[in-house]
Amino acid sequence: MSLKAIWEAWGPVMVTPAVIILLSLVEIAPIKINPWSAIMKFLGSRLNSDVTTRLDTMQQCQNETRQKLNEHIKKDDAQTASLWRTQILRFNDELLHDRRHTKEHFDEVLGTIKDYETYCHTHDDYPNGKCVHAIANINRVYDELLESHDFL
Repeated sequence: MSLKAIWEAWGPVMVTPAVIILLSLVEIAPIKINPWSAIMKFLGSRLNSDVTTRLDTMQQCQNETRQKLNEHIKKDDAQTASLWRTQILRFNDELLHDRRHTKEHFDEVLGTIKDYETYCHTHDDYPNGKCVHAIANINRVYDELLESHDFL
């Protein structure tokens, strides 16, 4: 048997362990190179490319849904503030038309006023100032009724 025939038959078998040992021992001065990590990373990216693509698509859909939800919450909060403003204006109209109220009713509307003012202070883009005088009038009437004990 010739050396060439032996090499052709046993060469790959003998080279494979040598390559494995060589790849495991590669080290350059202060920088260590780990070829196994690079090989595994390459194989992993090839094997998981379909899953990675699907995850990227799901992440994009989740971000779009989050953005829509945030817009909806902002719109809903503005509508709630508008309802509070309507309640305040309506209560003030009732006071202006000499309709009397209980202390509990005043306490309820004062809580609404507090919620409305808090919302206005934390949301600079919300138009405030539509019921400043109504709030002042409600507070004035409340103070007068507290002093005179003349609630309904």
